[in-house]
Amino acid sequence: MLLCVTPNPALDRTLTLADFSLGGIFRPTAVLNAAGGKGVNTARAARVLGVDSLCMGPLGGYTGRFVAELAEREGLHGAWTWVDKLTRICTIIVNASNYEVTSVYEQMDALNLDEWQRVQHDIEAHIHQAESVCISSSVPKGVTPTAFADFVAALVASGKPVWVDTSGAPLAAAMNVPNVNIKINDEEAAEALGQAIHDPDQAISAAQSLSQRTGGAVVITLGGRGAVMASAGEGWQSTPPKIEVKSTVGSGDSFLAGLMIGLRESAENALRLAIATGAANAMSIGGGQFSRADVDALAAKTHVTRRA
Repeated sequence: MLLCVTPNPALDRTLTLADFSLGGIFRPTAVLNAAGGKGVNTARAARVLGVDSLCMGPLGGYTGRFVAELAEREGLHGAWTWVDKLTRICTIIVNASNYEVTSVYEQMDALNLDEWQRVQHDIEAHIHQAESVCISSSVPKGVTPTAFADFVAALVASGKPVWVDTSGAPLAAAMNVPNVNIKINDEEAAEALGQAIHDPDQAISAAQSLSQRTGGAVVITLGGRGAVMASAGEGWQSTPPKIEVKSTVGSGDSFLAGLMIGLRESAENALRLAIATGAANAMSIGGGQFSRADVDALAAKTHVTRRA
């Protein structure tokens, strides 16, 4: 079982419009309400791959209750921490004429110290059930980068593999936690190292440098150019198949699901499954609206090579 922690979950509303531009009145051709947040997206993709997950994080108010209900309807089991805040809403507008996506992400009100400590306590109480853990999403207001890093360190200390997928100051703080595993994109890696990343060669060098710093595995995603991974002095590069992209929302989170599950076998298998899962998600609208058959077909077209 995967333990999928979403520090800042959301109610995701995906509206599909025949044509969209600013300043008009529009009526959607389709509306999809779903439990949202990066960790929830990872759990959803893992379920498509046949692996159970437990979703955790803070929820509150009527939107939080709706998120919990939507997750259960999908078979995404949760052990949520209830707080006196209203869970945020994220609105994703898909223009069906060209698949252009416009996203509006609200913020949850700041968590206080007691609420954040309860979140951490609840997660630590369930971590023994998990084979691996991901902590994915932005960090709620009220939680300092130091507090987030302490939280990550406590989970790493459990001995379970812990993957962090966030950005900004919380990411920088988490990178100081020994033995943490990091999934980032090329822009985030460039910021962390203070150097540009323009191609896979520079990406693998960056991943190896960051892996030496953390002592854990580091994966850098490169969008349509694939991804690289470095761990224990070794490196791998993946080349994705060509696809028709309909929406990239949730694709990085789906990638992480494939990665964590694939690591049951090997790093090479993990990168192949990760690329295929992320690509399958990008070929659909709504996040997690793909099949295992889609993933298997794309995995057969994904190439992974070992890099020095």
